[in-house]
Amino acid sequence: MVLSSVLVGLVGVELLGFWSMTAEMIRIGNDHVGASRAARIPWGNHFTAVFVGAIVVFWLIAWLRRPVTSAQEEAPSDLDIPQGMLFR
Repeated sequence: MVLSSVLVGLVGVELLGFWSMTAEMIRIGNDHVGASRAARIPWGNHFTAVFVGAIVVFWLIAWLRRPVTSAQEEAPSDLDIPQGMLFR
């Protein structure tokens, strides 16, 4: 899970950079993004903060999507009577 969050965080940060450069090229109307234009991208100077934020978002989504167990699933039962469907 830790390795997955790091990999997804790195890929997410790179895709965010790619998206921001594409948006800047569309905004200006020119595919040449020089150093002065690239410096205006707000998260370019905050790689660590964006990376940690991506990992936190990954863990929050993983926590929200965790399997839900009910007390009926955990306790052994002697009866084989169907209890209905358990929606997850």
